[in-house]
Amino acid sequence: MLISECADIGSPFCYYKNMRSEKEMGSKNYTNLDGTIELMANILGIEYSDRVIKRIRYFAKEYRSAHASLNIIPGITSSFSDEAAGVIEEMIFWEKFREKDLKNIITHLLIKGNLENMIEKALEKVKNFGVEGPCYYKVLDFVYFGRMTFSNVDVMNKLCLSRTAFYDRIRRGLMLFGISVWGLVIESKDNPEKFMNMMEVKYGLDQ
Repeated sequence: MLISECADIGSPFCYYKNMRSEKEMGSKNYTNLDGTIELMANILGIEYSDRVIKRIRYFAKEYRSAHASLNIIPGITSSFSDEAAGVIEEMIFWEKFREKDLKNIITHLLIKGNLENMIEKALEKVKNFGVEGPCYYKVLDFVYFGRMTFSNVDVMNKLCLSRTAFYDRIRRGLMLFGISVWGLVIESKDNPEKFMNMMEVKYGLDQ
């Protein structure tokens, strides 16, 4: 699948692709590269690694817990607050992210209406990601983000997945979710290119 066929992941991939292609790829036609999850992570400066996936998984678990514990219907706004964007940034880049009292923070953001709509948008982008997207979406929805969540074994049975296939889908689905929601943070900025330049300097992504 070509990056040009992955437009549903979000416009940040388009502008940052062009910015990096000029800097790193010279005259090579960047749009002809396969639009894999690994490549898109690299485009946005996200390390594709177990430690990043563990942070995304921690966010997903705490989101599930916070959402389930609310006895009110969360408000919904159309854009991230700076506070919500900061939590997503830490999820992607901050090594000590899993030491945060994340459930209370997410509960607060859900009540304020600054998070749920963007999570749903990110999941929709996961769902629309090529042939495997619907499977990634179903796994994430059943385990973490759906109105009803299920045990891993129940999900394996529902989707007729082996244990190996299930954990591969969860790992790659979480990474794709992280890429998608981070792309939405970038997109929400008044000057996305300036913001990404700042992220490059802040986290040494320009090295």
